[in-house]
Amino acid sequence: DKVYDRVLDNLIEQELAAQAARSAGLEQSPKVVQAIELAKREVLARAYQDQLAAKAVFPDEHAISSYFDEHPELFSQRKQYQLQESLLSVPSEQVDALKARVEGLSSVAELNTLVTQSGLTHSVRTGTHWAETLPMDVLPQLASRKVGQSVVIGRSDGLLVLTVLRTELSPRSLAQVRDVIRDALHSQNRKDALRKGMESLRQQAKIRKVSSPASSAS
Repeated sequence: DKVYDRVLDNLIEQELAAQAARSAGLEQSPKVVQAIELAKREVLARAYQDQLAAKAVFPDEHAISSYFDEHPELFSQRKQYQLQESLLSVPSEQVDALKARVEGLSSVAELNTLVTQSGLTHSVRTGTHWAETLPMDVLPQLASRKVGQSVVIGRSDGLLVLTVLRTELSPRSLAQVRDVIRDALHSQNRKDALRKGMESLRQQAKIRKVSSPASSAS
């Protein structure tokens, strides 16, 4: 197996180089000592964080079914969306007014006419997306839109307009997605356990960040 051979060769070379470094006294070098300590700290920190995350429990059936019921846009009313994605370069003082106008339109033709007449720099593309591939802060808004209506998202460089061109209903039952929901909730529980554990450590240590001399002088 070529992959196995490459891995084995890399390990052999790594060990030979490490032995040569020790023979040359490089493990006493300040840079090497510092790097070893940094690596040791990283390994220990990761081990502790893994221990925190391992305490997370798997969700029970009630949590799984509740998540299913709370997100029809992902499951019972899951859709495939064909969207026109229009990125508009809009001066900041015009953003609110243009956003309100776009959200009041009811067809992609109206939107395209408005964009053309505005003279704003823009780019347009179309794409097809399953519900689960869309951002969760956008999906519920899209799920409530009819064909021709848009969701407008503010960006640092202007506005992103997602206009619904077509939808196709493709629901999933609880039985089909139970394992997916369980894994997603467990992953979130792990993140929560890690976050709470690290917050507790911070509080116990009473860490206070001190500004650097450069930032204090500015």
